[in-house]
Amino acid sequence: MKAGDGLKSNQIHEDPKRLQEFYERIGNLLFSLLPDNWDHVVMGYFLEGEDHVPHQQILYDAQGGGDYLDLMEKVWDNETLEDAVLDLGDICAAMQEYCKSCGDDWQSITFRMQSDGSFSTQYDYNTIDYYDARYIQDWQSKSLD
Repeated sequence: MKAGDGLKSNQIHEDPKRLQEFYERIGNLLFSLLPDNWDHVVMGYFLEGEDHVPHQQILYDAQGGGDYLDLMEKVWDNETLEDAVLDLGDICAAMQEYCKSCGDDWQSITFRMQSDGSFSTQYDYNTIDYYDARYIQDWQSKSLD
């Protein structure tokens, strides 16, 4: 976890090197999904309900002006993109399992990355009862610049 994610260093139970490996895998995969002309990307990975049904959102700003495009809309028409998004979900699921085994049972992660490779993360520990249009809209209003 990085500075700014709301946790103090003494609250982190995971191995920082192992977390960094997950972050790098997420960042590299996101980078491969995006077109050449992007400014920053915001990815959300969410676990809904007691069964932890996974969901994802990936939005990117191509020009840096705050007009976000939904990468998930393009994914289902492109098998290569679809496979990469599924891989991204697998990475996030593995990271959540690892964090949970360390006593850090988050329910969602928001991963923000700039085109220069800098990134930040934010975790949420509240149970997601309903992953619906209202939840997505609330997340977007909090997460997009």
